[in-house]
Amino acid sequence: MKKFWIVLLSLGLVAAFCMPAAAVEVKWSGSYIITGSYENNRGFLADSVSTAFYAQRLRLEPQFKVAEGLTLNTRFDALERVWGQNGVGAEATDTASERNTAQEQNIQFRRCWVEFNVPFGQFWAGYMPDGIFGIGSFGSLDSEGPTFFFLTKLGPIVPIIGWEKVLEGGVSQGKPDTDFDKYFVGATYYGRPGEIGLLWVWYKNDAGAPGGYKQSWYWLESHGKYTWGPLFAEYEFVYEWGKQLLWQNGLNAVMGPDVDVSALEYYVNLKYTAGPAYVGFQYGFNSGTDWDKLKSDHKDTGFMIPGYGVWQPTLILYNDWMDRFAGSYGKTLANPAFANNFNAFANGGSFADANLFQLYAGYNPIPKLGLKASIAYVVADTTLPNQDDKIGTEFDMQAAYKIYDNLEYMVGFGYLWVGDYWKGGNASVKIDDDYLIINQLTLSF
Repeated sequence: MKKFWIVLLSLGLVAAFCMPAAAVEVKWSGSYIITGSYENNRGFLADSVSTAFYAQRLRLEPQFKVAEGLTLNTRFDALERVWGQNGVGAEATDTASERNTAQEQNIQFRRCWVEFNVPFGQFWAGYMPDGIFGIGSFGSLDSEGPTFFFLTKLGPIVPIIGWEKVLEGGVSQGKPDTDFDKYFVGATYYGRPGEIGLLWVWYKNDAGAPGGYKQSWYWLESHGKYTWGPLFAEYEFVYEWGKQLLWQNGLNAVMGPDVDVSALEYYVNLKYTAGPAYVGFQYGFNSGTDWDKLKSDHKDTGFMIPGYGVWQPTLILYNDWMDRFAGSYGKTLANPAFANNFNAFANGGSFADANLFQLYAGYNPIPKLGLKASIAYVVADTTLPNQDDKIGTEFDMQAAYKIYDNLEYMVGFGYLWVGDYWKGGNASVKIDDDYLIINQLTLSF
Protein backbone atom coordinates (compact mmCIF):
# COMPACT_ATOMS: atom_id res chain seq x y z
CA MET A 1 0.00 0.00 0.00
CA LYS A 2 2.89 2.34 0.85
CA LYS A 3 4.43 1.76 -2.59
CA PHE A 4 1.07 2.52 -4.18
CA TRP A 5 0.87 5.92 -2.47
CA ILE A 6 4.49 6.71 -3.37
CA VAL A 7 3.82 5.91 -7.02
CA LEU A 8 0.58 7.90 -6.96
CA LEU A 9 2.31 10.87 -5.35
CA SER A 10 5.12 10.70 -7.91
CA LEU A 11 2.64 10.68 -10.77
CA GLY A 12 0.88 13.64 -9.23
CA LEU A 13 4.10 15.62 -8.99
CA VAL A 14 4.99 14.80 -12.59
CA ALA A 15 1.54 15.91 -13.73
CA ALA A 16 1.79 19.11 -11.69
CA PHE A 17 5.09 20.04 -13.30
CA CYS A 18 4.08 18.99 -16.80
CA MET A 19 0.74 20.80 -16.96
CA PRO A 20 2.25 24.32 -16.97
CA ALA A 21 4.97 23.17 -19.38
CA ALA A 22 2.35 21.86 -21.77
CA ALA A 23 1.25 25.44 -22.35
CA VAL A 24 4.73 26.34 -23.62
CA GLU A 25 5.12 26.28 -27.41
CA VAL A 26 8.55 24.97 -28.39
CA LYS A 27 10.00 25.68 -31.83
CA TRP A 28 13.06 23.63 -32.77
CA SER A 29 15.65 24.69 -35.32
CA GLY A 30 19.29 23.95 -35.90
CA SER A 31 21.81 22.25 -38.15
CA TYR A 32 24.21 19.33 -38.42
CA ILE A 33 27.33 19.82 -40.54
CA ILE A 34 29.96 17.32 -41.69
CA THR A 35 32.84 18.75 -43.71
CA GLY A 36 35.91 17.13 -45.22
CA SER A 37 38.90 19.10 -46.49
CA TYR A 38 42.26 18.57 -48.16
CA GLU A 39 44.65 21.52 -48.38
CA ASN A 40 47.90 21.19 -50.25
CA ASN A 41 50.11 23.95 -48.82
CA ARG A 42 48.63 25.72 -45.80
CA GLY A 43 52.02 27.09 -44.73
CA PHE A 44 52.44 28.88 -48.14
CA LEU A 45 56.09 27.76 -48.20
CA ALA A 46 57.86 25.80 -50.92
CA ASP A 47 58.42 22.87 -48.54
CA SER A 48 55.15 22.96 -46.57
CA VAL A 49 53.12 19.84 -45.89
CA SER A 50 49.48 19.18 -46.72
CA THR A 51 46.60 18.72 -44.29
CA ALA A 52 43.39 16.70 -44.50
CA PHE A 53 40.56 16.01 -42.02
CA TYR A 54 36.84 15.57 -41.46
CA ALA A 55 35.00 17.66 -38.86
CA GLN A 56 31.45 18.09 -37.66
CA ARG A 57 29.12 20.19 -35.51
CA LEU A 58 25.60 19.72 -34.17
CA ARG A 59 23.78 22.99 -33.38
CA LEU A 60 20.37 23.13 -31.68
CA GLU A 61 18.40 26.36 -31.23
CA PRO A 62 15.15 25.63 -29.34
CA GLN A 63 12.84 28.61 -28.83
CA PHE A 64 10.28 28.56 -26.03
CA LYS A 65 7.18 30.72 -26.47
CA VAL A 66 5.94 30.94 -22.88
CA ALA A 67 3.14 33.41 -23.55
CA GLU A 68 2.14 35.93 -26.18
CA GLY A 69 4.98 38.46 -26.26
CA LEU A 70 7.24 36.36 -23.98
CA THR A 71 9.93 34.12 -25.53
CA LEU A 72 13.04 32.33 -24.29
CA ASN A 73 15.72 31.73 -26.97
CA THR A 74 18.59 29.27 -26.59
CA ARG A 75 21.48 27.81 -28.56
CA PHE A 76 23.93 25.03 -27.84
CA ASP A 77 26.54 23.21 -29.91
CA ALA A 78 27.62 19.61 -29.45
CA LEU A 79 30.37 17.32 -30.77
CA GLU A 80 32.18 20.16 -32.52
CA ARG A 81 35.30 18.23 -33.36
CA VAL A 82 37.62 16.71 -35.93
CA TRP A 83 36.77 13.07 -36.56
CA GLY A 84 39.15 10.78 -34.73
CA GLN A 85 40.20 13.38 -32.14
CA ASN A 86 38.30 12.03 -29.17
CA GLY A 87 39.70 14.20 -26.39
CA VAL A 88 43.13 12.55 -26.40
CA GLY A 89 46.34 14.36 -27.26
CA ALA A 90 47.35 17.98 -27.72
CA GLU A 91 45.59 18.36 -31.07
CA ALA A 92 42.28 17.24 -29.59
CA THR A 93 42.37 19.91 -26.87
CA ASP A 94 44.07 22.90 -28.42
CA THR A 95 43.92 25.38 -25.56
CA ALA A 96 45.44 28.06 -27.78
CA SER A 97 42.05 28.38 -29.47
CA GLU A 98 38.84 28.89 -27.51
CA ARG A 99 37.05 27.38 -30.50
CA ASN A 100 38.80 23.99 -30.38
CA THR A 101 38.98 22.91 -26.74
CA ALA A 102 37.73 19.82 -24.93
CA GLN A 103 34.69 21.80 -23.81
CA GLU A 104 33.89 22.72 -27.41
CA GLN A 105 34.11 19.06 -28.38
CA ASN A 106 31.46 18.00 -25.87
CA ILE A 107 28.44 20.29 -25.29
CA GLN A 108 28.76 24.07 -25.24
CA PHE A 109 25.74 26.13 -24.17
CA ARG A 110 26.24 29.41 -25.99
CA ARG A 111 23.10 31.52 -25.84
CA CYS A 112 20.10 32.02 -23.60
CA TRP A 113 18.09 35.22 -23.62
CA VAL A 114 14.54 36.31 -22.96
CA GLU A 115 12.45 38.66 -25.10
CA PHE A 116 9.35 40.27 -23.64
CA ASN A 117 6.99 42.93 -24.88
CA VAL A 118 5.79 45.90 -22.84
CA PRO A 119 3.24 48.56 -23.88
CA PHE A 120 6.03 50.93 -25.00
CA GLY A 121 8.45 48.50 -26.68
CA GLN A 122 10.44 45.30 -26.16
CA PHE A 123 13.27 44.21 -23.84
CA TRP A 124 15.93 41.58 -24.54
CA ALA A 125 18.16 40.23 -21.73
CA GLY A 126 20.72 37.42 -21.48
CA TYR A 127 23.48 35.85 -23.56
CA MET A 128 22.63 36.73 -27.15
CA PRO A 129 24.43 37.14 -30.50
CA ASP A 130 26.94 39.95 -30.95
CA GLY A 131 26.16 42.32 -33.78
CA ILE A 132 22.41 41.77 -34.09
CA PHE A 133 21.44 45.40 -34.49
CA GLY A 134 21.03 45.48 -38.24
CA ILE A 135 24.71 44.85 -38.92
CA GLY A 136 25.28 42.41 -41.77
CA SER A 137 27.81 39.61 -42.04
CA PHE A 138 30.82 41.80 -42.85
CA GLY A 139 32.69 42.85 -39.72
CA SER A 140 30.47 40.71 -37.49
CA LEU A 141 31.65 38.08 -35.06
CA ASP A 142 30.09 34.65 -34.70
CA SER A 143 29.98 35.14 -30.95
CA GLU A 144 27.70 36.06 -28.10
CA GLY A 145 27.74 38.16 -24.95
CA PRO A 146 25.62 39.00 -21.89
CA THR A 147 23.51 41.94 -23.05
CA PHE A 148 20.51 43.96 -21.95
CA PHE A 149 18.75 46.33 -24.35
CA PHE A 150 15.46 48.02 -25.14
CA LEU A 151 13.97 48.72 -28.55
CA THR A 152 10.73 50.28 -29.70
CA LYS A 153 9.02 51.20 -32.94
CA LEU A 154 8.32 54.76 -34.03
CA GLY A 155 6.64 54.29 -37.38
CA PRO A 156 9.31 52.99 -39.80
CA ILE A 157 12.12 53.81 -37.32
CA VAL A 158 13.30 51.33 -34.65
CA PRO A 159 15.48 52.99 -31.94
CA ILE A 160 17.62 50.83 -29.64
CA ILE A 161 19.61 51.43 -26.45
CA GLY A 162 21.55 48.90 -24.42
CA TRP A 163 24.59 47.60 -22.60
CA GLU A 164 26.83 44.51 -22.81
CA LYS A 165 29.04 43.08 -20.08
CA VAL A 166 32.11 41.98 -22.03
CA LEU A 167 34.19 41.11 -18.95
CA GLU A 168 33.36 41.14 -15.24
CA GLY A 169 36.16 41.92 -12.80
CA GLY A 170 36.48 42.69 -9.11
CA VAL A 171 33.73 40.38 -7.86
CA SER A 172 35.82 39.00 -5.00
CA GLN A 173 35.93 40.97 -1.76
CA GLY A 174 38.68 43.57 -1.57
CA LYS A 175 39.37 43.64 -5.32
CA PRO A 176 38.95 46.79 -7.42
CA ASP A 177 36.27 46.99 -10.10
CA THR A 178 37.99 46.01 -13.36
CA ASP A 179 35.14 45.60 -15.83
CA PHE A 180 34.96 45.73 -19.60
CA ASP A 181 31.59 47.18 -20.68
CA LYS A 182 30.06 48.12 -23.99
CA TYR A 183 27.29 50.75 -24.20
CA PHE A 184 25.34 51.42 -27.38
CA VAL A 185 22.52 53.49 -28.83
CA GLY A 186 21.19 53.62 -32.39
CA ALA A 187 18.27 53.40 -34.75
CA THR A 188 17.31 51.71 -38.03
CA TYR A 189 14.88 52.91 -40.67
CA TYR A 190 12.87 50.20 -42.45
CA GLY A 191 11.04 51.19 -45.59
CA ARG A 192 11.21 51.17 -49.36
CA PRO A 193 13.46 50.27 -51.08
CA GLY A 194 15.30 48.88 -48.03
CA GLU A 195 16.79 49.89 -44.70
CA ILE A 196 19.46 52.16 -43.27
CA GLY A 197 20.82 52.28 -39.74
CA LEU A 198 23.24 54.06 -37.44
CA LEU A 199 24.78 52.70 -34.22
CA TRP A 200 27.11 54.34 -31.67
CA VAL A 201 29.10 52.15 -29.28
CA TRP A 202 31.41 52.99 -26.36
CA TYR A 203 33.98 50.34 -25.44
CA LYS A 204 35.10 50.98 -21.85
CA ASN A 205 37.77 48.47 -20.85
CA ASP A 206 39.17 48.75 -17.33
CA ALA A 207 40.25 45.12 -17.12
CA GLY A 208 43.84 46.09 -16.29
CA ALA A 209 43.00 48.77 -13.71
CA PRO A 210 44.30 50.16 -11.48
CA GLY A 211 47.57 51.21 -13.08
CA GLY A 212 47.42 48.64 -15.88
CA TYR A 213 46.03 48.09 -19.33
CA LYS A 214 42.96 50.20 -20.21
CA GLN A 215 40.96 51.08 -23.30
CA SER A 216 38.37 53.74 -23.99
CA TRP A 217 37.30 53.97 -27.59
CA TYR A 218 34.19 54.56 -29.63
CA TRP A 219 32.59 52.92 -32.64
CA LEU A 220 30.25 54.55 -35.15
CA GLU A 221 28.58 52.15 -37.55
CA SER A 222 26.25 52.70 -40.49
CA HIS A 223 24.67 50.03 -42.67
CA GLY A 224 22.21 49.92 -45.52
CA LYS A 225 20.39 47.37 -47.69
CA TYR A 226 18.48 48.26 -50.86
CA THR A 227 16.59 46.37 -53.59
CA TRP A 228 15.59 47.86 -56.94
CA GLY A 229 14.04 45.13 -59.08
CA PRO A 230 16.84 42.68 -60.01
CA LEU A 231 19.56 44.81 -58.34
CA PHE A 232 20.52 44.35 -54.70
CA ALA A 233 23.02 46.59 -52.91
CA GLU A 234 24.30 46.75 -49.35
CA TYR A 235 27.03 48.55 -47.47
CA GLU A 236 28.61 48.75 -44.03
CA PHE A 237 30.85 51.47 -42.68
CA VAL A 238 32.58 51.56 -39.29
CA TYR A 239 34.83 54.24 -37.82
CA GLU A 240 36.46 53.77 -34.41
CA TRP A 241 38.44 56.24 -32.35
CA GLY A 242 39.69 56.67 -28.79
CA LYS A 243 42.70 55.73 -26.65
CA GLN A 244 44.42 52.56 -25.48
CA LEU A 245 47.77 51.24 -24.26
CA LEU A 246 50.79 51.61 -26.52
CA TRP A 247 51.85 48.33 -28.15
CA GLN A 248 55.58 48.94 -28.26
CA ASN A 249 57.03 45.63 -29.43
CA GLY A 250 54.94 44.32 -32.28
CA LEU A 251 52.23 42.09 -30.88
CA ASN A 252 53.71 42.12 -27.35
CA ALA A 253 51.99 44.71 -25.17
CA VAL A 254 54.21 46.48 -22.64
CA MET A 255 53.29 49.39 -20.44
CA GLY A 256 53.72 52.74 -22.12
CA PRO A 257 51.94 55.99 -22.92
CA ASP A 258 48.44 56.02 -24.37
CA VAL A 259 47.99 55.98 -28.12
CA ASP A 260 45.27 57.56 -30.22
CA VAL A 261 43.17 55.00 -32.05
CA SER A 262 41.70 55.95 -35.42
CA ALA A 263 40.64 53.13 -37.74
CA LEU A 264 38.23 52.33 -40.56
CA GLU A 265 36.37 49.28 -41.85
CA TYR A 266 33.90 49.28 -44.73
CA TYR A 267 32.26 47.06 -47.30
CA VAL A 268 30.02 47.27 -50.37
CA ASN A 269 28.23 44.49 -52.26
CA LEU A 270 26.35 44.81 -55.58
CA LYS A 271 24.40 41.87 -57.01
CA TYR A 272 22.32 41.63 -60.17
CA THR A 273 19.92 38.70 -60.67
CA ALA A 274 18.53 37.59 -64.04
CA GLY A 275 16.32 34.53 -63.77
CA PRO A 276 18.36 31.57 -62.50
CA ALA A 277 21.67 33.45 -62.80
CA TYR A 278 23.37 36.26 -60.90
CA VAL A 279 26.59 38.28 -61.02
CA GLY A 280 28.08 40.55 -58.41
CA PHE A 281 30.99 42.51 -57.04
CA GLN A 282 32.06 43.08 -53.45
CA TYR A 283 34.81 45.08 -51.84
CA GLY A 284 35.96 44.92 -48.22
CA PHE A 285 38.51 47.04 -46.37
CA ASN A 286 39.99 46.81 -42.87
CA SER A 287 42.69 49.27 -41.87
CA GLY A 288 45.98 47.98 -40.48
CA THR A 289 48.58 49.24 -38.04
CA ASP A 290 51.50 51.31 -39.29
CA TRP A 291 54.07 50.08 -36.77
CA ASP A 292 56.57 52.89 -37.33
CA LYS A 293 53.86 55.51 -36.91
CA LEU A 294 52.61 53.72 -33.80
CA LYS A 295 56.00 53.78 -32.14
CA SER A 296 56.99 57.31 -33.19
CA ASP A 297 53.68 59.22 -33.02
CA HIS A 298 51.66 56.97 -30.70
CA LYS A 299 48.89 56.67 -33.29
CA ASP A 300 47.26 53.32 -34.09
CA THR A 301 45.29 52.93 -37.32
CA GLY A 302 44.71 49.19 -36.94
CA PHE A 303 41.12 48.07 -36.55
CA MET A 304 40.56 46.62 -33.09
CA ILE A 305 37.87 44.00 -33.84
CA PRO A 306 38.20 42.41 -37.29
CA GLY A 307 35.37 40.34 -38.71
CA TYR A 308 35.67 36.67 -37.92
CA GLY A 309 33.63 33.64 -38.88
CA VAL A 310 30.60 35.28 -40.54
CA TRP A 311 31.84 36.97 -43.71
CA GLN A 312 33.73 34.28 -45.64
CA PRO A 313 34.11 35.44 -49.24
CA THR A 314 36.86 32.92 -50.08
CA LEU A 315 37.55 29.25 -49.35
CA ILE A 316 41.22 29.46 -48.37
CA LEU A 317 42.02 32.89 -46.97
CA TYR A 318 38.76 33.27 -45.04
CA ASN A 319 37.50 29.79 -44.29
CA ASP A 320 36.52 29.76 -40.62
CA TRP A 321 36.47 25.98 -40.24
CA MET A 322 39.91 25.52 -41.78
CA ASP A 323 41.31 28.09 -39.38
CA ARG A 324 39.38 26.56 -36.48
CA PHE A 325 40.70 23.03 -36.93
CA ALA A 326 43.79 23.19 -39.16
CA GLY A 327 45.35 26.31 -37.64
CA SER A 328 46.49 29.55 -39.22
CA TYR A 329 47.74 29.74 -42.79
CA GLY A 330 51.20 31.13 -43.51
CA LYS A 331 52.08 30.38 -39.91
CA THR A 332 55.41 28.66 -40.57
CA LEU A 333 57.22 31.65 -42.07
CA ALA A 334 60.61 31.82 -40.35
CA ASN A 335 61.64 35.45 -40.15
CA PRO A 336 62.15 36.96 -36.66
CA ALA A 337 61.42 40.54 -37.77
CA PHE A 338 58.34 39.31 -39.56
CA ALA A 339 57.05 37.30 -36.59
CA ASN A 340 57.56 40.07 -34.03
CA ASN A 341 55.80 42.78 -35.99
CA PHE A 342 53.10 40.94 -37.87
CA ASN A 343 49.47 42.00 -37.79
CA ALA A 344 46.61 39.70 -36.85
CA PHE A 345 45.97 38.92 -40.51
CA ALA A 346 48.66 36.24 -40.77
CA ASN A 347 47.73 34.67 -37.45
CA GLY A 348 44.11 33.82 -38.15
CA GLY A 349 41.39 33.56 -40.73
CA SER A 350 39.83 36.88 -39.80
CA PHE A 351 39.63 39.70 -42.31
CA ALA A 352 42.10 42.30 -41.05
CA ASP A 353 44.59 44.81 -42.49
CA ALA A 354 43.48 44.11 -46.04
CA ASN A 355 41.64 45.19 -49.19
CA LEU A 356 39.59 42.53 -50.97
CA PHE A 357 38.18 42.97 -54.50
CA GLN A 358 35.96 40.13 -55.68
CA LEU A 359 33.89 39.30 -58.76
CA TYR A 360 31.42 36.45 -58.36
CA ALA A 361 28.69 34.71 -60.36
CA GLY A 362 26.20 31.91 -59.91
CA TYR A 363 23.73 29.82 -61.87
CA ASN A 364 20.93 27.41 -60.93
CA PRO A 365 20.36 25.07 -63.90
CA ILE A 366 17.67 23.28 -61.88
CA PRO A 367 16.04 24.38 -58.61
CA LYS A 368 18.00 21.86 -56.54
CA LEU A 369 21.45 22.59 -58.00
CA GLY A 370 23.44 25.76 -57.42
CA LEU A 371 26.74 26.59 -59.12
CA LYS A 372 28.95 29.55 -58.25
CA ALA A 373 32.44 30.82 -58.91
CA SER A 374 34.50 33.83 -57.84
CA ILE A 375 37.89 35.42 -58.17
CA ALA A 376 39.32 37.68 -55.48
CA TYR A 377 42.37 39.91 -55.40
CA VAL A 378 43.66 40.76 -51.90
CA VAL A 379 46.30 43.32 -50.92
CA ALA A 380 47.43 44.48 -47.49
CA ASP A 381 46.67 47.94 -46.14
CA THR A 382 49.99 48.24 -44.29
CA THR A 383 53.29 46.42 -44.68
CA LEU A 384 56.72 46.12 -43.09
CA PRO A 385 59.82 47.69 -44.65
CA ASN A 386 60.64 45.99 -47.97
CA GLN A 387 57.47 43.89 -47.75
CA ASP A 388 55.24 43.51 -50.79
CA ASP A 389 51.54 44.29 -50.27
CA LYS A 390 50.15 41.53 -52.53
CA ILE A 391 48.54 38.90 -50.30
CA GLY A 392 47.29 36.80 -53.18
CA THR A 393 44.69 36.06 -55.85
CA GLU A 394 42.16 33.33 -55.13
CA PHE A 395 39.84 31.50 -57.51
CA ASP A 396 36.97 29.47 -56.02
CA MET A 397 34.17 27.36 -57.44
CA GLN A 398 31.41 25.44 -55.68
CA ALA A 399 28.48 23.18 -56.54
CA ALA A 400 25.67 22.50 -54.06
CA TYR A 401 22.85 19.99 -54.55
CA LYS A 402 19.75 19.66 -52.34
CA ILE A 403 19.22 15.94 -51.75
CA TYR A 404 16.19 16.95 -49.68
CA ASP A 405 14.82 20.42 -49.05
CA ASN A 406 16.72 20.38 -45.74
CA LEU A 407 19.77 18.35 -46.75
CA GLU A 408 22.46 19.83 -49.01
CA TYR A 409 25.72 18.39 -50.31
CA MET A 410 28.43 20.80 -51.47
CA VAL A 411 31.78 20.30 -53.17
CA GLY A 412 34.26 23.09 -53.70
CA PHE A 413 37.71 23.87 -55.05
CA GLY A 414 39.90 26.87 -54.30
CA TYR A 415 43.27 27.88 -55.70
CA LEU A 416 45.42 30.64 -54.18
CA TRP A 417 48.24 32.30 -56.09
CA VAL A 418 50.25 33.29 -53.02
CA GLY A 419 51.65 36.84 -53.08
CA ASP A 420 55.07 38.05 -51.97
CA TYR A 421 53.46 39.63 -48.90
CA TRP A 422 54.07 36.29 -47.18
CA LYS A 423 57.83 36.71 -47.48
CA GLY A 424 57.61 39.41 -44.84
CA GLY A 425 60.24 41.55 -46.53
CA ASN A 426 62.74 38.68 -46.58
CA ALA A 427 63.60 37.90 -50.22
CA SER A 428 65.22 34.58 -49.25
CA VAL A 429 61.90 33.08 -48.11
CA LYS A 430 60.58 30.71 -50.79
CA ILE A 431 56.80 30.66 -51.07
CA ASP A 432 54.48 28.49 -53.14
CA ASP A 433 50.81 28.43 -54.18
CA ASP A 434 48.06 26.60 -52.32
CA TYR A 435 44.86 24.79 -53.25
CA LEU A 436 41.93 23.38 -51.27
CA ILE A 437 39.36 20.66 -52.00
CA ILE A 438 36.32 20.61 -49.75
CA ASN A 439 33.04 18.71 -49.51
CA GLN A 440 30.30 19.33 -46.98
CA LEU A 441 26.98 17.81 -45.95
CA THR A 442 24.55 20.20 -44.21
CA LEU A 443 21.28 19.24 -42.57
CA SER A 444 19.14 22.19 -41.49
CA PHE A 445 15.83 22.07 -39.69
